Amino acid sequence: MMDSKMAIISTWSYGLAGILAALLALYLASGWRAGGRSRAMFLAVSLCALWGLLGMTFAITGQAIFFAGGLLADALRFGGWYLFLLVLMKPEAPEGQRSPGRCGWLGAVAVLLFVVGFGSQLLVVSGIDLVIAYMVLPSQRVALFASLAMSVFGLVLIEQLFRKVSPDFRWSIKPLCLGLGGTFLFDLYLYSDALLFNRVDVDAFSIRGFAHAVGLPLVALSAIRSHDWKRRLVMSQRAALQSATLVIVGIYLLFMASAGYYVRLFGGEWGRALQLALLFAAMLVLVALTFSGSMRARLRVQVGKHFFSYRYDYREEWLRFTQTLS
Repeated sequence: MMDSKMAIISTWSYGLAGILAALLALYLASGWRAGGRSRAMFLAVSLCALWGLLGMTFAITGQAIFFAGGLLADALRFGGWYLFLLVLMKPEAPEGQRSPGRCGWLGAVAVLLFVVGFGSQLLVVSGIDLVIAYMVLPSQRVALFASLAMSVFGLVLIEQLFRKVSPDFRWSIKPLCLGLGGTFLFDLYLYSDALLFNRVDVDAFSIRGFAHAVGLPLVALSAIRSHDWKRRLVMSQRAALQSATLVIVGIYLLFMASAGYYVRLFGGEWGRALQLALLFAAMLVLVALTFSGSMRARLRVQVGKHFFSYRYDYREEWLRFTQTLS
């Protein structure tokens, strides 16, 4: 239960987010029949409004049912933005043809994270811990890990979208990427801090609604600039390399956060010191690998080999040619 000052801040914070999202949803309602992209955006913004209003109601009343509803609405909100971003990235079909329904590995990961995130919030609401191989995992920790993963993947989707669109469409999509990217970054900070210190920062949690409200005008600006969300997608090997790098970094950070938690859990009196040492070493290794030219070259080769369908693998052909000459 939060104190009166935090309750007032949370009321204004989440109330502002809910009201702005509701107003944006009303604006988008006029384009409900304009296409799948408009409908997906309307759904995502409506879920944001629901999440904000539930958070405001909880701050006012302190009733647990509204807190539980806010947790579930938060997971639904992530899923709504996932759907919208995936629909934006889906290639457009020619006139008179159906649009392709597959979104590749991004769609599969989005569905998996949404199911895990929503399921973990259900466990928190129900007060049930997760048991795996005779090991009890607190549902709150599982939900924090899932929320952190969903925040990281949200950034991955935004990065993919921004790099895939044609340059002439980036003017329209840039406010959306900035607005959503800022909210996902704030969530990334909130959940990583909670996992690191084993407690939720009440100050950050209370202004979370305000952070999301700040991003909504940018989302609205993109909606105004792109009424029908028409664009052409282009994909370069450089964009794929940077996307793969971001995914690998996100997975690495999630793994090291999990390792740090268990080091602290089983480390006894030295647990916190060992956790900080492990996290420092992990960040140092990450920086070293990021600036490693050989690692980037190897990743570039793997991306080009497995994600681009060329008629020939020129690296293998060149090696075969040199062997033939020798």
